[in-house]
Amino acid sequence: MRALAWNGRGSNSEDSITMPFVRWLVRKAYPDFVFLSEIKCSASFLSSNIIKLGPKGMAVKTEECTKNFVLCNIIDGPYFYYLCFLYGAPRLENRDELREVLNEKLAKYQGPIIILGDFNQVEFADEKSGGFNYLPGATKFTKWRVGNGLIELPSHGPAFTWCNNREGGDVIYEQLDLAYCNEQWRSMFPEALIVNQEILALDQRAILLETSLRKTKRKRPYKIEAWCLDDPQIKDIIRKNSDSLATSLLRSLVHCKLLSKRNNVEERRSSKDRSVRKKRNHNTCTGNKGPKLLGTNLETYV
Repeated sequence: MRALAWNGRGSNSEDSITMPFVRWLVRKAYPDFVFLSEIKCSASFLSSNIIKLGPKGMAVKTEECTKNFVLCNIIDGPYFYYLCFLYGAPRLENRDELREVLNEKLAKYQGPIIILGDFNQVEFADEKSGGFNYLPGATKFTKWRVGNGLIELPSHGPAFTWCNNREGGDVIYEQLDLAYCNEQWRSMFPEALIVNQEILALDQRAILLETSLRKTKRKRPYKIEAWCLDDPQIKDIIRKNSDSLATSLLRSLVHCKLLSKRNNVEERRSSKDRSVRKKRNHNTCTGNKGPKLLGTNLETYV
């Protein structure tokens, strides 16, 4: 099973690149589920802008749906478990109330469970870089997590999933997007992990839950994605650097042509060498080695 979660604010803006970015993520990761928080748009807008998904071979039932989380039960072949997508309360004073609601749901729905999404909470000091060292709400969050027997899934990729879009000494990085599961769920999927995606739109990374390891693919040369060209900043960069880009493109074309000519010359040369070797081998096999003067019976010439 593969589940994608992302805090994508402002998805309904006409000039936003959020929807093109989401479609690119879906084509890249091909998840069974996509969870978007803070999108501020209608379901009809989403249905017309996101690629239709459908988990194959799974039975999915929504148990709870609130403004902060969606709780489903999943039957995937021999496995039965609960999957909860969460958007944590951004304000500190509202987090206790949300945790109380989650405690009730965890007590009601017993069994293997995993919770993933934007928790809006930093628990440990190594999950933050920059700003003050004080972590408001960290102690209460740890108490809630341990009390419900939740453990953090390992994450691969960049360590931090959110930044404040500032520069220099004012920049702050935090790991807000995580996944927590209980021992029952972990024993079912021992290879499960979270893959942090790139920050290419807005200020937050998407996270991808994978319950089984994927086969490694061969590395391909970097290619710019078409959706990036819709960003106004990218258009300005191209407009300002059009002359240098044209010069670089011309140099690349000349280099490619010269390289092609050199390869053609080397191919003809190797082809000629192969034909010479083939002819030499043919003469050796047939015994035709040309005129024989050495070792010849001289009586035939007398």
